[in-house]
Amino acid sequence: MESARPRVASFSELSTVDAWWRGRDDDADITALSPAARRLRQNLLLLERSCPRRLLSALGDHAALDELVLAGLVDLRDGRARLTDEDTREVELDPVAAADVAAAILAHDPDAWGAMRAAELFVAAGDLARAHCAARAAIREAADAALRADLWDRFDQCLGHDLCDDDLVRYGQLALERGDVQQALRLARRGDSQQSYAVALLAGRTSLARGDLRRARTALDDAVALAADEDALAVATVELAELELVQGEREAAREHAQQAQSLTDDPATHLGARNVEGKILLAEGDWDAAIAHFTIDEERAMAYGRDLDALRARLNLAIAVMSEGRRTEARALLEEILQTGEELGDRRASCFALANLSVLATLDHDYAEGMRLVERAIEEMRPLGDTLRLARQIINLAALRLKVGLVTEAEQALVFGRQACGTNLADALVANMSMCRAKVGLAQGNTLAAATAAEEAIAAAGRSSNGAKLGEASRLAARIALEDGDVPRAQRYLERASSAASGPDSSLEQAILEALTERAAGEPFGDLARHALQLAIDSHDVDLSREAHELCFHAALIEDQPDDAREHLDAARRLRDRVAASLPEELRERFLARREMRRLDELEARLDDEPTPETRPSRGVSTRRRNRSGEAPVKRLVGDSAAMVALRTAIDKVGRSSATVLIHGESGTGKELVADALHRASDRADGPMVKVNCAALVETLLLSELFGHEKGAFTGASGRKRGRFEQAHRGTIFLDEIGDISPKTQVALLRVLQERSFERVGGTSPIEVDVRVVCATHRDLRAMVSEGSFREDLYYRLCGVTLDVPSFRARIEDLPIVAEALLERIASEMGTGKKQLTDEAIEGLMRHHWPGNIRELDNALRAAALFSEGPLIKLRDFADNVASLADLAKRPSPSSATSWAPVSGTRSLDPTEALYHEVKSGQSLPEMKKALEKACIMRALEETGGNITQAAKLLGMKRPRVSQLVNQFARDEEVAS
Repeated sequence: MESARPRVASFSELSTVDAWWRGRDDDADITALSPAARRLRQNLLLLERSCPRRLLSALGDHAALDELVLAGLVDLRDGRARLTDEDTREVELDPVAAADVAAAILAHDPDAWGAMRAAELFVAAGDLARAHCAARAAIREAADAALRADLWDRFDQCLGHDLCDDDLVRYGQLALERGDVQQALRLARRGDSQQSYAVALLAGRTSLARGDLRRARTALDDAVALAADEDALAVATVELAELELVQGEREAAREHAQQAQSLTDDPATHLGARNVEGKILLAEGDWDAAIAHFTIDEERAMAYGRDLDALRARLNLAIAVMSEGRRTEARALLEEILQTGEELGDRRASCFALANLSVLATLDHDYAEGMRLVERAIEEMRPLGDTLRLARQIINLAALRLKVGLVTEAEQALVFGRQACGTNLADALVANMSMCRAKVGLAQGNTLAAATAAEEAIAAAGRSSNGAKLGEASRLAARIALEDGDVPRAQRYLERASSAASGPDSSLEQAILEALTERAAGEPFGDLARHALQLAIDSHDVDLSREAHELCFHAALIEDQPDDAREHLDAARRLRDRVAASLPEELRERFLARREMRRLDELEARLDDEPTPETRPSRGVSTRRRNRSGEAPVKRLVGDSAAMVALRTAIDKVGRSSATVLIHGESGTGKELVADALHRASDRADGPMVKVNCAALVETLLLSELFGHEKGAFTGASGRKRGRFEQAHRGTIFLDEIGDISPKTQVALLRVLQERSFERVGGTSPIEVDVRVVCATHRDLRAMVSEGSFREDLYYRLCGVTLDVPSFRARIEDLPIVAEALLERIASEMGTGKKQLTDEAIEGLMRHHWPGNIRELDNALRAAALFSEGPLIKLRDFADNVASLADLAKRPSPSSATSWAPVSGTRSLDPTEALYHEVKSGQSLPEMKKALEKACIMRALEETGGNITQAAKLLGMKRPRVSQLVNQFARDEEVAS
């Protein structure tokens, strides 16, 4: 069809077409062009992108354009003029021409990219005032965060040098308004916050948004001291009140908010101070007062013509209405706020509306919708750089995932949260995040990790002076103690929590735990269980209500009331099935695989042993037995190198047997993934997979952890505890870092391997188990046998089947595919689109030695993915955000560098040859290993400024082990001296 023909070029005179066609492939002679054509060509070169038709007329006339086309220097396509690929010749910059082109861009093609190009041209022309105007217009115009990141980079290059404090503040405020907190922070740090009020205020606001509360306090204190008048003092005081509210200092926040209102008549400052007062009312649970307060604020903001302040007040009003239980009204308000926020371009309002709509969905038990909304809120919130609010939403997401049985995904969300938000969070947020970690540990059966996290939550809640949060953390610690069978410890935690129980859900949980404690102690608990069930009437927590019915079931059985037991069991199953029925199929299966849900089927079986006329199958969702773990799709070994193909082949062969397996490999290579693969390949795949990190526990704790203990076995052993071997019955137990166990533990382990039985610590009765043992270590066990630090008989028991996991540098050709798999997992955890590495980034990463192996790559990718803008991760993203890769761009390419890792099939230095040469020279292998270990640790400590935690991460080792070795090095030096 005629209309389908591509229009390559057009001319004002058709007679020129033939001449253009004949001369198109010839090299154009620039000097033969007319002055007008040369001027147009120069303008197009200055533009640095194709020129739309509406701009062409401002840059040159039609005759000049025809001349350039005829010379083969310009193509006209899709209404845009493009310089041809052959035309790469530079022209001397004419300041007048640069200014003219810049002005033309702003007049005829004023999008964000064009405005920043105009700023660059104005700088070249020496017109800095117009350059700053154009740069600010570009940033305001750009709606996409990735585009703004590129624009800020261009701004830094052309205007970012030698900015005065006023310009730093002006651009910093603009960055904050656009949600580019990281850029605002960079600008604030370049100013003098100890001399300039405006810089100090910017630094305080930016640090608060980033969650750096210590720096925020310092900067805001400086701003208060530097305020030149009462209006300025009032603004700084409002920000200080915001900070104190985040830190849980409500009275100080209220005092400063009131002080700010007394200092100024400025409407914006007044509304900001009143907003802090209203949020204090929300924190105190005074819903009626909060509703009245925010209603007045919305009216005042509208009267002042401050639309965003009115939207903020309306959002807080919706939160108060929701908290009072008026969900339908709250949902309508939030949906209206979401729409208004999108219309006004207020991303924060949209984020908060999404987050609270997620809370409403959760209250209605629509967990799938709740997760969808909170994931969307996180995605919207990430570009804002507001660390505190981002942390809250990540915690909410983790809690929701736990509720539906997505344990691994919840753990991944918390890992992402720690990386995205850092460690300098408010104590209230630390308490929430630690409680989530404790719940994950409890769901995984790792009560040691759960108890540690619960203690961290209690400490953080205590520091924040949040009594309700302290009670919640103490109840969780009591639940973990009950799981361990430690009744006295549970009683101590419940006593601490009793004074802090407020609200129907906390009172219900307190009553349930008190009943569970009495039951564990062998005392009557029926009245306590029925009291808990009465409290459940006013509760919105389905899990707690189901647990109350389950307690009443047990009480009824003990009291010989099978009909009542049946009634309570059916009620518990109905609560379970109501939630399950609301979930999509894939989530439903994970929810029903939760241990608490499966337990209801086991209780059903108990009743079936004594059938009654009322016994009947529960209707609703199918509850056939599923995989025990209820975990997410497993992480798998990735790589096409010969070493990985051989490893997977060996796993397939060994997995089908029940033989003990020893996995050997450096830290961070994926030994745990190999153990998981062995378990999946075995006939025990439906049984438990229990994991123990032997290096994380001292001898006495490890023995108790592995084999359990009897009541009174040692101080603090106030109840019987089942060990990990018992928990792994008919499954697999994975003993990581087996080379770190003590001689006493070696003896106990040898007996289990020989006799398949053991006694609990403090016990005398043998316990037989059917367990497959898989061990892992990064140590040379044969050398340890020679040294006498590892039993020879145990070594031969373990090494019957040995699988060697290659180091990452030994299979560096797998880096692209491994990185792709890790980025896919990271995207799933973050709830974002999958990012890709640029070719330059891949080449740069392949130049790194990777002492921390896959774990180091995973951490590097997480940091780069978090801070990179757009779908591509560049080499610069690693250099800027990963300390060990800061000089990556400067490192020589594999072809010119000495490397221990095979790159492109070659290596310029084989470490085995070098080390073997030293052995032949008289140094023993154990001595060399110790020297190499010490050298690497000291080098890592030097690079991290003596920070043992960071050094351990760099080395791919456990922090306690690094600390232990550092202390040993110091003792050795003292002895030597």
